[in-house]
Amino acid sequence: MSMVHRWCLPDPFRGTGIAVAGYAGGHGGFQDNWLVNVGRASGTGGCSHRLIGGHPVCTAVPDWPRHRVRVAVLDGMGGQSLGRCAAETAAARLATLPPLDSTTVLRSAVIEVHATLQTWLGGPGRGGTTLVLVELDLATNTAMLVHVGDSRAYCHSPGAVGVCTETVQGLDNWTALTHDHRVAEFAWRDGELDDGAYNTILRTPTQRLAQAVGFGSMGAFSRRERRINPALRIDAPPLPHADIAEWRLGAGDRLVLASDGVFTDPDLVQPLFNTGCAQAAAETLAARTGPANNHLSDDATMLTVALDGPTVA
Repeated sequence: MSMVHRWCLPDPFRGTGIAVAGYAGGHGGFQDNWLVNVGRASGTGGCSHRLIGGHPVCTAVPDWPRHRVRVAVLDGMGGQSLGRCAAETAAARLATLPPLDSTTVLRSAVIEVHATLQTWLGGPGRGGTTLVLVELDLATNTAMLVHVGDSRAYCHSPGAVGVCTETVQGLDNWTALTHDHRVAEFAWRDGELDDGAYNTILRTPTQRLAQAVGFGSMGAFSRRERRINPALRIDAPPLPHADIAEWRLGAGDRLVLASDGVFTDPDLVQPLFNTGCAQAAAETLAARTGPANNHLSDDATMLTVALDGPTVA
C-alpha cells in the first residue's frame, strides 16, 4: 500500500484542527475522496478542499461563512475509473452547495446530489459512491450528519451521546453515529429481523451493501428486492439507527469520518482513534500503513476534526 496524500488545514479557525490521510489499497487506483469546506482565515468567502484526479486541490467558495465547516468522506464504487469519477463528481457538487441549515435541507441536498450523479452515470446501478457528511456551525456549536452506504462517522463528545447510545467496543468514550447500509440493517429497522438474527448476520464478512449515492438501492426498502431501485432510503429520527443526526458540540470534541477500508485491519483502529488531535491521527495512519505494515486490503481514508483542542498548524 502506498500513501496517496496527507493533508492538514493550514489555518485552524478557533482551534478547529482538520486533517486527512488516504491510502491506496491492493486493487490499484484510488476510489475514495473527501471534502473540507472552510471559511478563510481572513477576508470573506471560503475554500473547498478535495481530491481532483487523485490529488488534493483547493477551490474558492465565494460566499462561504467563516464559522461554517463541511466535512465528508466518499468511497467510489463501480470499477476503478468509474468509482473514482463518481466520488469526485459527488464531492464537486457537495462543495458548491451553500451552508445547510436544517436536517431536512441536508437530506434534500443529498437526494439532489444522488439524482445529479445518477443522471451523469446514465441511470441507476452503473456506479456510485458512499457518503458520510457532517455540517458544523461553530457559531452555534451544532453539528448535523447524513449518511449513505458504509463509510462511517464516530464522535468523542458528551453532547453526541444522545444521538446514538451505541458506544464502540475497545474505544473509550467513542460513539458510533452511523450504521453500515447492509440489507440486514434495513431488515432489522423494519422489524423483519430480531436482535439475535441481526447480530449474527452482522458477523458475516460478505454482507452486501444495500445502497449508494448515484447507484440507487437493492435491499434498502425490502430485503426481497431483486431489482435496483433508483431511490435512496435515508431514515430520520425517531427511527432506530437513523441516517440523519443533530447534536451539540463542546470544547475538546473529536470527530472521525472514515471509509470502510480503515476497518479492514482491527489492530489499526484503536491507535487511530485514541490519538489526541487531528494531525496525530493522520500521522498514525501514515506510520501504521507504510510498506512494512501493509495490512489493509482496501482504499482507506480517515478525516479527523478536533474542536478547540491541539491545532494542526
